[in-house]
Amino acid sequence: MRFGLLFILLFFPSEVLRAETQIYSKIESLFYTPSQPFRQFESDWSAPYLKANRAIQYNWWELGFKYKNWSASIFHQEYGAIRYAPDSGEFYWLTENNKPLQIDRVYEVDIDVSYVEMQGFRLAHQFALSKSVKSEFGFSILKGSSLLSGSLKGNIIPLAEDDYEFDDIGIDYYYSNDFLFEREVSEPVGEGISVDWNLYWQRSRKTNITFEARNLYGYIKWRDTPYTVAKVSSDNKEYDENGYVIVHATLQGQHHSKNYYQRLPAIIKLRSVLQISDQWSVLFELFHTDLVSFPIFGATRFIGSSSMVEFFYTPNVDAIGLRFKNSKFAIHLSSDNLILNRSRYLSIGFQLSI
Repeated sequence: MRFGLLFILLFFPSEVLRAETQIYSKIESLFYTPSQPFRQFESDWSAPYLKANRAIQYNWWELGFKYKNWSASIFHQEYGAIRYAPDSGEFYWLTENNKPLQIDRVYEVDIDVSYVEMQGFRLAHQFALSKSVKSEFGFSILKGSSLLSGSLKGNIIPLAEDDYEFDDIGIDYYYSNDFLFEREVSEPVGEGISVDWNLYWQRSRKTNITFEARNLYGYIKWRDTPYTVAKVSSDNKEYDENGYVIVHATLQGQHHSKNYYQRLPAIIKLRSVLQISDQWSVLFELFHTDLVSFPIFGATRFIGSSSMVEFFYTPNVDAIGLRFKNSKFAIHLSSDNLILNRSRYLSIGFQLSI
């Protein structure tokens, strides 16, 4: 974000160069698509189907510096969440792969989608609440670059194992790109704020707890946001060489533009570490969003005076992970599959400070 970078360079030029200043970068990515491996989830759903009702995607990139109790950074954040009825995911997988439908069944369509992409400038201050507790408050100015927020609801009725029709399916959604009607639209202007809070507690010589709440409160106000309310029809059909129906969905609806407040989802991270010997400690972590939580259990092996390797396990997605870190560098990888492009859960992180 240009404003943030200029702010850093113009108002802190001498401080940035001081030896006591720490410059850092951070990258975090998480994909959770239990119905399909994340690559197939975004393309053809060709992998074996697992019954599920949600998926998330989260990306964070940050570049900044810390000086004494202050820090400033520019960042890019992306968050997408989809909640869907299990019927909806199963029907989509069946039709994408030309599988037979169950003709004595009505498939429920109930899908809610929320996606936001933004850039921002963050300013934070850390202060001591006591000798063992430190707190940090951050305030960010945001500029939105992309959004999608809406729902699709109704039913689908099979007419045969290879044919179906829509029953009272309606859609309403806000967007920056009209991917359904494929209309050329003026992109809305999005501006907003967010507040975050971190807490660091050295409970004892061998125990410490870290709590981080990103977007504890935050929103983007989109001005002149394209908005569509429509009914979806399955009247326009054709059939492939095997007789399986291909529905070219048509929509009848109204297009509007209006202001839209998009609340940002809070991202909560908790980490607790207990040192049990000079070389080992045990840990518990939690990554939480409004849609799903991931508890993590692990152990740390200390290497020398400043390096460590962590081994951890996320039971609700059956994922294993590995993290290496020292005073300047940290990297981690966690997945539910050793072949990464088959992962339905994948978490990657990188951090560097100089």
